[in-house]
Amino acid sequence: MEADAGELPSMTLRAIAGSLLLLAAAPLHAQEHGSVRLYELVHGLTVTPRVLIIGAGPGDADADLIAWLARGRSVQTGYLALTRGESRPNFTGAESGPSLGAVHVEEMLAARRHDGGEQYFTRAFDFGSARNPAEVFTQWDHRTLLGDLVRIVRSFRPHVIIAHVARDTSAGGAVWQHCHTDPPNTPADAGCIAAAAANREGQQQASAQLAREVYDDAADTTRFPTRGYGPAWSARAFYEPGADVIIDAREFNPLRGTSYAHDAIDSRSQLRSLGFDAPDAFRIDPGLAGQRARLLEFVRKGGTLVVMSNQQAATQSGILPFPLVFATPVAERVTRANAPVTALDARARLLTWPNVIRPPDWSEWSGARALSVPTTADSRYATVVEMHDAGEKENRNTILVATVGKGRVIYTTLTLTQQIANGVAGAMRLFVNLLSAGLAP
Repeated sequence: MEADAGELPSMTLRAIAGSLLLLAAAPLHAQEHGSVRLYELVHGLTVTPRVLIIGAGPGDADADLIAWLARGRSVQTGYLALTRGESRPNFTGAESGPSLGAVHVEEMLAARRHDGGEQYFTRAFDFGSARNPAEVFTQWDHRTLLGDLVRIVRSFRPHVIIAHVARDTSAGGAVWQHCHTDPPNTPADAGCIAAAAANREGQQQASAQLAREVYDDAADTTRFPTRGYGPAWSARAFYEPGADVIIDAREFNPLRGTSYAHDAIDSRSQLRSLGFDAPDAFRIDPGLAGQRARLLEFVRKGGTLVVMSNQQAATQSGILPFPLVFATPVAERVTRANAPVTALDARARLLTWPNVIRPPDWSEWSGARALSVPTTADSRYATVVEMHDAGEKENRNTILVATVGKGRVIYTTLTLTQQIANGVAGAMRLFVNLLSAGLAP
């Protein structure tokens, strides 16, 4: 029988102490002086709560919440990613598919060393974007994946399970809604889950659904027998993103001399292949604002600046000259690789020089065509193409061009990095056109 917090038998305490000593033996981050880390490890011995955060993939880890719990409250905190982000764009190299997943694993382990969490995965493969869980479960075996989650939950034995999706972390805080009702699985419970899942990408919706299911099923030894899945476990609470519980990761930690939000920034900066070290740099070092000014001055004198597929860079860095508006909680996207593309002006410079972009150039794409697409753009941006998924509204904002002085700023949400890594010739031809926008024919 599992003991409650504060009633752990001495054997359990020795096991925790042993695991903490193993952690202490690991190499420490340069800023983690031995005395600081030792205090955190020893302090953790007096605290028994465990929290498991479940998300779709690498980009869904809430480093602010992990750091606030693990570093600030000495709560044993795990992040369970269903996938390794195999279909995500690669901002640092040519890896794709399983090899990119391996890169993400190393980066996520490094991220957890900064925010203090533990990292877990299931066998799910990131096949690309989907609109809803029904589409996702045509690619994922629902029962097998739920079994993976049950094994991890029964092994980690969390007191609280949190379903999480990517969010705007600029404020350095997190907001959560307690969706569990007593008795569980009531209409109010279902309504809470449905409201929290609205407008998310399909894999994110599916991960939230599986998180709620494992909260119920980890204690069910009929569906998931002890042999093969481990001893039953029942978490005490389940949370979804909402507006009920608020944490502020900007809280200052006098022992470490920094805030938990800063730990989280260090954590996210490890996810380089996902592009996380470009958006948060302006927040870490205010001196980089001068570089932003230099970039814009470069544009004013006739240069071309291309900003690629990054909502945070578009909204927080100040690098774009005119405002954009994104849908919340998840921005619009074009998930179908074969979504029709319409040239708004077939003679547009970006579609004709140095390469003429024709329909075949859009035919070999894989995964999503575009991510984090603005819902509306300032009228001073020129639009180039229109594309949208079947059943969705028209969107002309996947390539936006702004004239600044003698130069141009081009913002594109097309998944060019991913397509180029996969050897898609049309994406390469279009990318060359973007870079050549300021050159004379």
